[in-house]
Amino acid sequence: MSILLLDNEENNASNILERNGLMDEKDAAKDPLADELKKSIQETTADMPVGKALHLLLNVHGQVFDKAVSLLQSSTAAEIVIKAAESPTIKAILSIQNYISKDVSALFKQIYDSLKDKFLKKQPNEAAMRIVSYFTLHSNPCKIQVQQVLIDELKNTDKKDQLAAVVLLQLLVKHYNDSMSKAALVFFAPLVQLIEMRSSQPTLLNCSACELALQCIQMAWTASPGTATNEASSTKIMEVNESESMDASEEVWQGLDTILTVLEKWQKSKSSIESASFKELHTMALSKDKAWNTLLKYITPKSILSDKPLALKKQKQILSDTEASSSTQLLTLALLQKGQWVELYGDNRGAVVSSTEQDDIKSIVQEKFNSSMQLKHLVPQLAMTLPRLFSCSEIKDNQVIQSILDQVVDSSDEIISRLTPMLMNQPEPSICYLLMHIAQQDTHTQFAYAMLTHLINSQADVTVPILQDNLLSLVKQSNQAYLPLLVQKLMKMSIVENEREKMTCIALISKALLQERWASSSVLNYIEMVRDFKLHKGFTAPHTNTPLRGPQDIASFNSSATQVSKEFEPAQVETISTSLLLPLQLWSTRVNEHDFGSALKQLVRYCCGIPKDGTWIEAWKQLSFAFAKNHRLVWHVVEECTDILKSQISITHDIVLDTSIQARRWKKDIVFFRISPMLILQTIPKEAFDVLLLPNSYMNLIAHKLEKIGVSRDMIRTGKQQDAHSPVCIQLMDELLQRSFEQDQLDQDIQNPIDFSISLLVKLFCV
Repeated sequence: MSILLLDNEENNASNILERNGLMDEKDAAKDPLADELKKSIQETTADMPVGKALHLLLNVHGQVFDKAVSLLQSSTAAEIVIKAAESPTIKAILSIQNYISKDVSALFKQIYDSLKDKFLKKQPNEAAMRIVSYFTLHSNPCKIQVQQVLIDELKNTDKKDQLAAVVLLQLLVKHYNDSMSKAALVFFAPLVQLIEMRSSQPTLLNCSACELALQCIQMAWTASPGTATNEASSTKIMEVNESESMDASEEVWQGLDTILTVLEKWQKSKSSIESASFKELHTMALSKDKAWNTLLKYITPKSILSDKPLALKKQKQILSDTEASSSTQLLTLALLQKGQWVELYGDNRGAVVSSTEQDDIKSIVQEKFNSSMQLKHLVPQLAMTLPRLFSCSEIKDNQVIQSILDQVVDSSDEIISRLTPMLMNQPEPSICYLLMHIAQQDTHTQFAYAMLTHLINSQADVTVPILQDNLLSLVKQSNQAYLPLLVQKLMKMSIVENEREKMTCIALISKALLQERWASSSVLNYIEMVRDFKLHKGFTAPHTNTPLRGPQDIASFNSSATQVSKEFEPAQVETISTSLLLPLQLWSTRVNEHDFGSALKQLVRYCCGIPKDGTWIEAWKQLSFAFAKNHRLVWHVVEECTDILKSQISITHDIVLDTSIQARRWKKDIVFFRISPMLILQTIPKEAFDVLLLPNSYMNLIAHKLEKIGVSRDMIRTGKQQDAHSPVCIQLMDELLQRSFEQDQLDQDIQNPIDFSISLLVKLFCV
């Protein structure tokens, strides 16, 4: 404040007179009267000290200040000089303006900091806010920089500074609406940022900023009404067309949508009706609906946060608002009824008795409902939640009907009877929509089936012809055929000499495997179908495999009774089997990463659990191409294989020495199961394992073991720090190291299991 108390340099008034030819410097020196005039002019035109000017303005009456501002705005430069001499208020304003003009941002900030505490008192000092308001809205030399100072205050992290700026802007909106409307958008974006920053709880600062931002939107729209003009080249007559959407900047609409999100977060009553109402508001904001000009009269932080429903008088006021459409009136009441409708007209309304006024409002609201079908989110929710208040029998909009059907989870007779008149308003699209749910086998299938059954029984003359026309079309277009049977037919068709025909069938098989409903498990089914072909040396006829329904069927099951359409020679079976696995390669290049990862995990478990069969090894070879393109996929396999390796029993000396018949059978199974996950890893290209890194700290512990099997520490890929995959890498290395030192005297088909373990270790972890 010490800087503010210093006097400014006085204006050189005599120089002004001399430049205008009113006084000669020599005359002034000779003539005592001229010298006296010079001194008088200097005293009259000199700026007040800033401290004195502030003190004067803080104590002047509000009407006097506003009159001075009005005179400054309406006067010419010459008139202002005269009026400044006559009015101390004008002189004080101009003195401060001249002072801060040297460096507006810095010097105005000093003045603002000395005044802002006065804004936050129980009775805010309006005189202090009027001083700031002049330089914010009316001072042409300073207002742009001053507005930026206030924007910086709104962006400040200090809540007190932010609140002071908000309180100030609220006064500007209240007392200087016309001037503020031109600057409203300047403060809108920082206000929205403040609301987002403080959105966790509805505090005084947040709510005040939110209310102010909504007022800024209204002022911006008032300053720039939503009209479009067309001017012909041959005339100056303007044709004005009212636009269906408000003409405002994209920033305003995005900010409004953000404010709605925050208000929805703050709202205490969060029933399905309020949620649907907010969805409508978001939609209207994104579509720039002109109804917002009316909605903002009623949607405020106070009305949203209130626990109480709107008073009957307020409800009548909204329903009689001539500027609001029926849908806008219904939406406003639905948002602000705070559960009152459910209490009065819901299924569990109890003994609540409505008043005569409420009954009158009910009749009006029902009329508004019938003309509000454009509210695609709210109307279905009202019809399903409050059937006693809002009947769906008059709904004819197809999109609204489908939205209502999507919400039904109850197949009771009451629901079906209530919805039947609505469906008969649009019978064909409604029946087709029910058919779609049945075909898709989704959560609405049970209701759709019950609804169609009711329509066939009660409205057969309308329903049956529609079903006849659409059922066959549905069957033809459905991609939900019995896919395993389709794939088997394509497998048969692929056994041809014509290479082009064969590749076409392979591509179609791959496409069938990619169908969304079984994309992650289709490869398991397909590999099993190839194994079945190898087992029977041909394709089994459909429906000849009798499904097992219980333990009693197992004893009587006869696999030889399965019918095979054509039996192939053993050499042909191997060739055809390899060819049939080609679709897996195409599938792996097209399937999304999530489904691929899920399939890989299932496939590892599947392959490690089936009887001794080499089909799955060929399948992994076909899938290996995908790993070369996306190394991240290898983690799905590594994690599953590591879990299996950890769970397997170790080969002990006792097992090696046991020569009984049962032990030999065990050894055979043990070797196969122990080697299976290692064989899977072996089929994957080496470059895919470059994502496997071992921590340096772990390498210090196992370096001596690696040296014993001929692997130096420098050969291993390492990472400086551990990551989420480090534990898996460590566990896998531990398992392979352990197997590299186990007994190798099991006398089984696979020779040198130790060498195999070492070679796999090198492939997975060495550079």
